[in-house]
Amino acid sequence: MTIKCPVENMVDSYKMGMNQLHNHNMFEDSPTEVLMSYSNFTPRKNAYFTFSEHSDGKLINFGQSHTMQYVHDMYEIFFNTPAEVVEDRLVVLLEAHYGGNAHREHGKFIADVLNLHELAFLPIEFRCPDEGIRYPIGLPMFTLKNTVDGFGWLVNNLETLVSTLSWPMINTATSVDQFYQQAKYYGEQSTPKEVLDAWLPISNHLFEYRGMFGPEHAARSAACHAIPFIGSDTVPVIPFLQQYYGYKPKEDAPVCVSIRATEHADITRLLSEFRYRGITEDTECEVIKRLAETTTGMFGYVADSENYYRTISEYALRNKDTILSRKDGDNGLPAKWVWRPDSARLSPLEVICGLRVASTEYTTDGSTIEDIIHTAVADGCWEKPDVYQVDGKFYEVKVVYNSDGSVEGHNGYIEIDPLEVKGSLQILWEVFGGDVVDTLAGKMKLINSKVGLLYGEAISQSLQKAIYERMIALGFSVSNLVIGKGSYSNLAGNTRDSFYMSFKQTFSLAKIDGEIVNLEQQKIPLGDVSKKSARGLLMVDEDFNLHQGVDEETEKQGILTILYKNGTFHKSQTIFDIKENYFK
Repeated sequence: MTIKCPVENMVDSYKMGMNQLHNHNMFEDSPTEVLMSYSNFTPRKNAYFTFSEHSDGKLINFGQSHTMQYVHDMYEIFFNTPAEVVEDRLVVLLEAHYGGNAHREHGKFIADVLNLHELAFLPIEFRCPDEGIRYPIGLPMFTLKNTVDGFGWLVNNLETLVSTLSWPMINTATSVDQFYQQAKYYGEQSTPKEVLDAWLPISNHLFEYRGMFGPEHAARSAACHAIPFIGSDTVPVIPFLQQYYGYKPKEDAPVCVSIRATEHADITRLLSEFRYRGITEDTECEVIKRLAETTTGMFGYVADSENYYRTISEYALRNKDTILSRKDGDNGLPAKWVWRPDSARLSPLEVICGLRVASTEYTTDGSTIEDIIHTAVADGCWEKPDVYQVDGKFYEVKVVYNSDGSVEGHNGYIEIDPLEVKGSLQILWEVFGGDVVDTLAGKMKLINSKVGLLYGEAISQSLQKAIYERMIALGFSVSNLVIGKGSYSNLAGNTRDSFYMSFKQTFSLAKIDGEIVNLEQQKIPLGDVSKKSARGLLMVDEDFNLHQGVDEETEKQGILTILYKNGTFHKSQTIFDIKENYFK
């Protein structure tokens, strides 16, 4: 059930108490009346975000159309609600929150809200750059001012709502850009162009829906993903883009595509059913066979319900002919059987690429395995391998290192399955084969196009980079892998403080002693100069220079153009307009 919260209550507490300062008589017989307030929303610095080395270090501007449409729609409900209902519910909220008598203690706020209701439109002007462009840190992402005298209180009252709608989409679009830039760079290094062009839009597939803070959060995040990518399992992004960004599913190119795929509930049930029916030996091999025989086109098989490495090696080999003879789908998608590991004791990097083996192979030759392991660990301290090979077997050792990198000793060892050492890519290459192609990085393997690999488990930006680099080092094009991008990469450290996002008032128009006065405002904190605000009316020119303290005519120039004014939208961008800006 959707939370029912009236828009006049979508504020921080202190926003409901400062209206009285817009009309005051602190100086005897010298009243002040604030006519207009002007504020801006600015990412002041990069405080906690990590840009990819392949990024230009700029933000991806996105989300303002959604923000203002959301605000507009909420206020349309407000304006269409009877005034007495608005007043009654506001009084109930104020007294529940602050105590006391709402009319006596918050009469000015109540009166201002009812005056806005009587006006019946939002008397504001919202300016912003076009969405999809790369935008430098330190410049205002949007400005906001009131257009009717006496509604200056509304500008900063809206701060809470427009901020909480805006910064997550800017942050997330910028985060998604890092994943795209890395995929693009390593793809160009290791992949023929014709393969790269088809792979890049789906190279990072969104799997984060269930890990987000509800459907609206998931849809907003997926819209950010949809700027450079089209692979996504977050279905609600389609109606979201229809509602806010002019998407027409029947006419436009796809923005959210996926394939038919199994989950553990399906495979474990089929395993149980097949065993009930008497197929008790190599049950999963038979499940794979039946599914390969009865499906067409692209099909995802979650392969770790029991023994992942046996599934993609022995069972894959026994079903090789059936898998490779599958037919294209009726929807036009080619036949491709996609293996999906989902959980393992190893990291995604190790599951995909295998384990690094010490460069020296050892034999016991009369010595104990413990003695050989100790020697191997001492010899290999400089390369820090994942496993050591002794008598043709592989051992994972819990090595203890000193602070200088030398080996202190070890805390035991276990024998490792050779398939874990090989990793998924090498196993699939040995089973299904493929082509060796020339690339900028040298000769690279492309696994048979009828087979694919998709994996995603807490894939961070740094892990994506490590996976791609290890793949290339092993001679595999990065296009052999589709990364499943979950909520971890979105939520980890994604806050308003990542870029010190701040909504600050920099100008007021006031009547003092009957005279109209321009009041330029500026925050200049003593301790942290990075939190110093801009001053006065602002303009950002075509070269991304910020001009402060400008006059009203200059403020209308530059790239901050009117998106919304007095209840009407003045510009509209579709998701494809945004994509075009992004790819310029």
